[in-house]
Amino acid sequence: MISFGVYQNAAGQTSTPISGINHTFQVSLLPGISSSDSYSTSKISFNIIGGNNGAFHGIEIGTMFNSNRYDISGLQLSGLANINKQQASGVLLGGALNYTHQFSSGFMIGGVSNISLNETSGVLFAGGLNFTNNQLSGLMLSGVTNISKEAHGVTISPVNISQNHTGMQFGVLNVTENQEGTQIGLINFVGNETESTIIGMMSFVKGGRNNMDLWVTETGFINGGVRIGTERIYNVISIGYNTFHGNHLWQTGIGIGYHHQLKESGTGIESDLIYYNVNHDGKWTTKMSNNIQWRIHYTRSINGNLSLFTGPNFNISVSDENLSASHIPYTVHDRSLGSNRLRLWIGWSLGFQLY
Repeated sequence: MISFGVYQNAAGQTSTPISGINHTFQVSLLPGISSSDSYSTSKISFNIIGGNNGAFHGIEIGTMFNSNRYDISGLQLSGLANINKQQASGVLLGGALNYTHQFSSGFMIGGVSNISLNETSGVLFAGGLNFTNNQLSGLMLSGVTNISKEAHGVTISPVNISQNHTGMQFGVLNVTENQEGTQIGLINFVGNETESTIIGMMSFVKGGRNNMDLWVTETGFINGGVRIGTERIYNVISIGYNTFHGNHLWQTGIGIGYHHQLKESGTGIESDLIYYNVNHDGKWTTKMSNNIQWRIHYTRSINGNLSLFTGPNFNISVSDENLSASHIPYTVHDRSLGSNRLRLWIGWSLGFQLY
């Protein structure tokens, strides 16, 4: 409740100028109960419970909260919240919250959140949330979410949300409207077409890849799937059925790949790595039944909507000893791994891609 009240009080910019009075030391019990007024500057500020002061350039400590009307710099420590209405620089350590109108340089470390309403440069660490309007440079690292309108540095969090991002972004879920630079996550959403590097297990890019594939391999699987992502870096999501081996043998796959465009339009070299779960008897197989496949393709356009791809693939299968392996034509390496079996072989893929 105290921090919320101080935050509300800090939300508006003060129009009263700084007094020009400088103190070496000031102490406050609560806002209004202080050795100095709230328009002067101090070098050392100590707030027994909390204080609403003018500015400091040095060190400020508050057992509960610190609040300042004007620019501050140096070291600021609080058990609960640091509230700064104008520019802050240095090291800000808040047990729950750091709030500033603008953070120019240094470190902001908040147990729950850091909030910088305007420009931010420096390093922000938060247990829960970093929120800034414009990250000019630096690092934003949080335990839950980074939110920014403009981000131009490095952002790392389970969830990153930004309107415009330039730089590097790492997360489980990344959501951006406009992306430039590198984005790495388990799931990525980009709202506009981009030539940036987008790497993930599932990347959805407006104006990017949205292709359908149909291909066969030496194992007898007939596979259908989609490719999403960008033109250079794409994801494959597939399902396949084998009519030649086993009893209702089917597989699901997910992978990531890279496309290198050759000089001639519509031709290229592709390389992707796909993980398959191979299922037996028409049901999802819970026993170990995995295949990792590395494909290398030459792809050539047949017309504007259809292309052909073909090339070798390299396979590693790890499956339960009791499961059938009749779909594996031969092995170049075969060994027991306890109750499982490791098999390696080289095969081929032939397929069509529909744009």
